[in-house]
Amino acid sequence: MLTEIKSLLSSNHKLSATISGGGIGFFSKLLVHGGGSALLVRGHIPYGTSTLHTAAAPWQHGQGAVSQRTAENVTINLEQSSHWLDPNERVNHVSLCCTATMKSERERQGREHRAWISLRGDKKPNKSLKISLSHYLTREEQEDLLSELLLKLLAEYVGVSSEGNALVEAKKQDSNIVEHKSLE
Repeated sequence: MLTEIKSLLSSNHKLSATISGGGIGFFSKLLVHGGGSALLVRGHIPYGTSTLHTAAAPWQHGQGAVSQRTAENVTINLEQSSHWLDPNERVNHVSLCCTATMKSERERQGREHRAWISLRGDKKPNKSLKISLSHYLTREEQEDLLSELLLKLLAEYVGVSSEGNALVEAKKQDSNIVEHKSLE
């Protein structure tokens, strides 16, 4: 994981990221080694429903907080609001969003533990993924897995991955990743 983090930090990419509900450890894993500001130009954690609605505008009636539409709307908004970046930095700008629902103290029967991730870049096709998290994992384990998967997926997306495939990592934890066609 450290190799991928160092590769991301020196990749000449600029990242805007919004993470809500789970995977927030992504930020600390990315920034703990120093040099994170070379990559991360904006990080946002809209933990309340109203702030997530604002980040994912336009919000559609019936749209769930943890959905493909929400994740994609957020990355579209991140991309559109990156106009303040230097034109040379915008060339390698990547937007990432993760919305998740994970294990909680007030667990509801039949609740699916899942995340939707959207990646959008200037030079790459948009990517939307649904991750089903194992019910056998604790919330802390789900958080760690999701944070590490976000790092792996970002490294794969920008082409600096050197340590295994994110799909393989998810399967090891009895979880699953499915790529979906963009809604655009």
